[in-house]
Amino acid sequence: MPRTYAPGHVSTRKPMVERAAAALCCVIAMTLAVAPGPVWRSTYPEYAATLHEDAGKFCRRNYKKLISTGSVMDIKHAGHPPDIPDSIAMLASTVFKQGYYRKRYITVASNRTELVRQWWTSIKMACRESQALRSICEFYNCSPHKLLRAMKRVDPRLKYRLVDIKMHLSANQRRARITVANRLISKFEADTTFLQRVYWIDECAIWLSDLVKGGTKVWCDAHDKNVHEVIPCKWLVDGQDVKLHFICAVNWVQGPMYIEMTTGTTKPVHRDTFFLLAPYHVSVGV
Repeated sequence: MPRTYAPGHVSTRKPMVERAAAALCCVIAMTLAVAPGPVWRSTYPEYAATLHEDAGKFCRRNYKKLISTGSVMDIKHAGHPPDIPDSIAMLASTVFKQGYYRKRYITVASNRTELVRQWWTSIKMACRESQALRSICEFYNCSPHKLLRAMKRVDPRLKYRLVDIKMHLSANQRRARITVANRLISKFEADTTFLQRVYWIDECAIWLSDLVKGGTKVWCDAHDKNVHEVIPCKWLVDGQDVKLHFICAVNWVQGPMYIEMTTGTTKPVHRDTFFLLAPYHVSVGV
């Protein structure tokens, strides 16, 4: 179908003869070791008078087309890439949500690595590492972000969630925590004011790690309940970390009541004391 223009339209497309002349000027300029712009203006002043762009760029562009295609005609574009069918987008979403597996130490006592399921943190990484997703992008000539938009359109269960970071607990540690929790529930059922009168006092240590860098989010299914990162032991985590030691007293109703930082010195370096609104009774530990 021939191209049509509105009345009064002036085309900026140059004739083939001017394009060929521009490529020739580029060859002459390279021979003389000069810029192609002045050669174009001095050799073809009538063409240069109607040119509304940089003469050097015009000459070099046509020269590159002549070298690469053997012609100064405009290279035909492939057109708009085909849309991704809903069935293919749903298949890609299923593959994307499955994540991948890599070898990790899963417990403190482990002396060998095991395959652990991981989730993708970005669509670019997934399309680079997953053969299935990469093949879909290549077949439909689409970018990873366009594939992600198609997946989100057809799959409402595809979610971007924050990963829970937690330490690995041994079987004895889990049993001890469950025992203490059951004791507290029993005491609370017998006396509903029990937790209001208890202050939890302990010396604690917090690792400030750059592992999550403010929070790591992954792509997963909305019904995935096991989206977390288990740190088996501290020395297996790369990166620079800071360990803070402090003494803290906390009440269930009033929150933190006493904090004393003990990091890096035998003397308290910082102390925050809050007013106690209830008498101190006892703390229950493991």
